[in-house]
Amino acid sequence: MRDESHRLANTYNAALRLKKISESILDEFPNIGERRKAALLKKFGSIQRMRMATAEQIAAVPGFGGKAAGELKAFLEARSTHEEPVAEKASEDVAKPKP
Repeated sequence: MRDESHRLANTYNAALRLKKISESILDEFPNIGERRKAALLKKFGSIQRMRMATAEQIAAVPGFGGKAAGELKAFLEARSTHEEPVAEKASEDVAKPKP
């Protein structure tokens, strides 16, 4: 009985981990499905590398044209600028000596 309950709990937790791993900022980009998301991640390996890529490099991914690549590049740049000020503020707080 105990073994069965542990098996059930472990299976459930594994499913939660898998779901968390598969979530991405790309899920927030409109009109992108699993195939296009998988193709992007296969080509670039990470969101960070995708942010550094040019629109032309993104357009080279199957399923993306110039317009969609430009929109994705703008989306990623906008998302990264929103996230950076928080990190900068945190580093400023750490860097300031306490009076």
